[in-house]
Amino acid sequence: MEPSGIKFCFPDDGSISLVSYHYSINSPLSNVEAGQYNVDVSNSKNGYYTTENPNAIVKPNDKVNYWINVITTGGGYLLTDQTWYATDPATTVPPTAPPTAPPTEPPTTKPIVIGTTTPPKPTNEPPTTTEPVVTTTTVSSGGGSPGGGGSGGGGSCTYPCNSAYCDMTQPPCNGLIFEETWDTLDLDRWQHELTMSGGGNWEFQYYTNNRTNSYVRDNTLFIKPTLTADHYGEAFLSSGTLDLWGSTPADLCTANAFYGCSRSGSGSNYINPIQSARIRTVNSFAFKYGRIEIEAKMPKGDWIWPAMWLLPKLVFGLASLWRDRYL
Repeated sequence: MEPSGIKFCFPDDGSISLVSYHYSINSPLSNVEAGQYNVDVSNSKNGYYTTENPNAIVKPNDKVNYWINVITTGGGYLLTDQTWYATDPATTVPPTAPPTAPPTEPPTTKPIVIGTTTPPKPTNEPPTTTEPVVTTTTVSSGGGSPGGGGSGGGGSCTYPCNSAYCDMTQPPCNGLIFEETWDTLDLDRWQHELTMSGGGNWEFQYYTNNRTNSYVRDNTLFIKPTLTADHYGEAFLSSGTLDLWGSTPADLCTANAFYGCSRSGSGSNYINPIQSARIRTVNSFAFKYGRIEIEAKMPKGDWIWPAMWLLPKLVFGLASLWRDRYL
């Protein structure tokens, strides 16, 4: 860009709901590591999902390493380990049409399912972890209000089903009202929380909707912590302002309690040094009675508090604001 900056454009083919850009200038960027700059674009403009960064200094012969994540109605794909060499703006090649299939193999990093507790003082040292995961989640109903639907036999069936015209061997009539096998990260089913509140515990992490921190691969959900300084720079923690208010479902702050939507850093009060992810189904699925089965692998390391919550959607008849944290 002139006089300075860099611009990414990805063509909108009508099936895309989110394009994530992660890039570094003259710095290595392997697989799905956090870049110097990380941006989620949830709306197209003039036929492209576009991000512009006029503050990025890109000179001729600079090496821009990047990867992107594309979420579509059919699932989406990652394009990793990409490199672009800056040239004179007059010779820059315009963007081409997107690939029709995943152009590279899925990333091979080993991230984690994460939450963190609060030690005495902040630090920017990343957690030491092992491989995570939530692989399969199912809910079987024992009655009540499942909120699920399906069809079978001679008509539309919802649980509890009528055996006169429903196939009692098929969901939801067999009792299975919810199943997640992580073929894709369904952003309509799983809402990302965007907040720094930590439930009032002053936890080290803040939660964001970014494929650096949450993604699906090989029928497995990965939740991976990164350093906030990798995204915004070290000085930002003690002098910057992190604003999560947003304006669209993909970037709208979900909990303002405990300064959860906007914080300013100082020498004695750092901005959350860890960036992570937390997802929930509070707006898409709830059940009254049932049994839930989850297969997951927990991380190991200092300050790590992995968590899977089953919390009420309603509390004494009143909608809970910041404790509506389902899986």
